[in-house]
Amino acid sequence: MSVFIKSDNEIIVGDEYVLSKQELMDKLCVSRGTIQRWQKKGLPFAEYSNRLNGYCLATVLEWLEANGYPNPLVAAEIRSRKRMIKKE
Repeated sequence: MSVFIKSDNEIIVGDEYVLSKQELMDKLCVSRGTIQRWQKKGLPFAEYSNRLNGYCLATVLEWLEANGYPNPLVAAEIRSRKRMIKKE
């Protein structure tokens, strides 16, 4: 599998865009600690250096489903709607 790091720090593995830990945190609305706990439980990730990990969103979502976690994208949408209701 080929790993490419573009000049704007975008990481590509094969044909798939790979998210940084911060991008994954933002996308799933979870904390850094949650991702680290998932990694200890076997969450698949690519380690590019000591402090740089990459995550394929589709693979992460498959792993979460296979391990009995609710879909965080759905949960994030629900939290977002609740916040909007509170603001009104």
